Amino acid sequence: MTRLNCTEENTSFLEVLCQEGKLGYNVTKNVTFQIRVLNLIVNCTMSEVVIATCSLWIANVPGNIAF
Repeated sequence: MTRLNCTEENTSFLEVLCQEGKLGYNVTKNVTFQIRVLNLIVNCTMSEVVIATCSLWIANVPGNIAF
């Protein structure tokens, strides 16, 4: 399992790249952000919890990222 805890220190936009599987994330603060898993865009708000497996993930990196 891979768990991403979103805190107030995180940027409002998290872009995540998964090679395989899906991302597990847990929103603990009143924030809104986007998570991209493969070709899927997921809008996440407070209290949403999704747990799954992910072999590779990149989060909370400032600026634009080109994969």
